[in-house]
Amino acid sequence: SLQRDLYAHLQESLTVTEYFTKLKGRWEELELSRPIPNCTCPLPCACEAMRNAKRYKEPCVTARM
Repeated sequence: SLQRDLYAHLQESLTVTEYFTKLKGRWEELELSRPIPNCTCPLPCACEAMRNAKRYKEPCVTARM
């Protein structure tokens, strides 16, 4: 899976910048494969669905760096 591939990446001989760029590309691929649904609430948003979905994804990126 894409997520397994993301966690398998190692820095090896890459510079920190190269490694981060490579990881960022994988994160973007992962985001495209599981998009956050659009909220249909009238403004201002009254549901917690969007905040919960964003909170669900943040630890994946934070934990890897």
